[in-house]
Amino acid sequence: MELIIRRRAACAIQEIFARYEGEQPGLGFEFLSCIEAATSAIARSAEACPIFYLEFRRRRLRRFPYLLYYRLFDSFVALAVAFHANRDPRDLYALPEDGGA
Repeated sequence: MELIIRRRAACAIQEIFARYEGEQPGLGFEFLSCIEAATSAIARSAEACPIFYLEFRRRRLRRFPYLLYYRLFDSFVALAVAFHANRDPRDLYALPEDGGA
């Protein structure tokens, strides 16, 4: 299934990457590798993760304390945002919309 990464998800991933890379060179790229593995798994089998909060599903990253929240649509999957695992998922609705899915 096609995976679309929404703007706020891409921005969050870039910010997290920069923070990790600033802490330790190479760590940001390890984070991106975990993102790539998780998004590939979501695209292959989006329904594998149960609905967690309202219509959002979530997938944990290996090694990093982040969750990817996504929604299924008829013909694609939309990655909504990357959140720290301790953050309240209700914050998904407090974020401004960026248009699209």
